[in-house]
Amino acid sequence: MNSILNSLPRRTTTVLNEQYHRALTVILQISLLALTLLLLARLATGEAMSARSLEGTLAMIALWLGIAASWGLQRRGHFGWAAFVFVISVMSNGAHGSWHHGMVNGPGVLTMFAAIVAGGTFLNARALTATVLTGLAMFAALAYAEINGMMPPAIVKASLTTWLTSPAILIITAIGIYQTRRMTLRALSQAARELTAREVAEDQLRRSEERFSKGFNFVPVGMTISRL
Repeated sequence: MNSILNSLPRRTTTVLNEQYHRALTVILQISLLALTLLLLARLATGEAMSARSLEGTLAMIALWLGIAASWGLQRRGHFGWAAFVFVISVMSNGAHGSWHHGMVNGPGVLTMFAAIVAGGTFLNARALTATVLTGLAMFAALAYAEINGMMPPAIVKASLTTWLTSPAILIITAIGIYQTRRMTLRALSQAARELTAREVAEDQLRRSEERFSKGFNFVPVGMTISRL
């Protein structure tokens, strides 16, 4: 992606980077808000402090702290690190969710998928490769644990926050993809307008030079250009 950006005009690259930063900021804000509401829902239903749900509550708090750290990095201008911390935090939470629910094919896989989508959107090739390899290692470890009966008993009955978490992941992922696409199209549209304006200015300059050249070359009186 960096090579593609480097091949674009400098102004276009600047606008695209600004739009990607805004898209990540929107996703971080929505994620923090959604996690806060989910935590409040757990507290309101008394689910947060039950024996098995306490672990999930702590994992949700850890995710909130990870996204808050990513938000802090983003505000300080460290876009690459902010995106990486966000993706790894979400993926780790997804792996824990699969373990917590006692099955690989649970809500945790959806969370890990959302993390990969975010990684493909915001990370460079090297960071994305590291993220995918990490996700594959997590998935392999979970599958091995499930096959060998090392995971906790599967949670068959879904809780209120489970029903809320999965739609929240889908909504945040959809918003993130939409915002990224919209902001990228906006940046490309702005770059196209600037390119058109430059082409018009260059055409006007060329016409002006042609008129001057004709006036200078075809005038019946001898003319010369000299410097005083």
